[in-house]
Amino acid sequence: MKKIILTDFREESDGAFLRQLKRAGYECAVTEEKEMPGLLKEEQILLVVIPVRNRERALKTLQQIQEINEKTPVIVTGKLESAEERIYWLEQGAFECIPGNCSYGELEARLHVVLRRY
Repeated sequence: MKKIILTDFREESDGAFLRQLKRAGYECAVTEEKEMPGLLKEEQILLVVIPVRNRERALKTLQQIQEINEKTPVIVTGKLESAEERIYWLEQGAFECIPGNCSYGELEARLHVVLRRY
């Protein structure tokens, strides 16, 4: 089964997100940034979710993923309240931007949209 990979995971801020993905039937794995290249080469990855806590670090992770397989869908999440911030990430190669205040229903719908494209 293909997995959804979550990077830079923190239980206090991302736990509900992970539980919602699992409730929706997705197999999920949590990884650190340094483990990402190995996972992308070894595992069947459905998509990668990157929370934007630190812009430089998140961008580095996105670029690593693109170097290994530019077709791997990447969703960025976090405080993406301004249109300028969401545009920035889309221009960098993210397939979708999900603001932190997104409802679970909207989250699931956005995941389905990305997966339909892929």
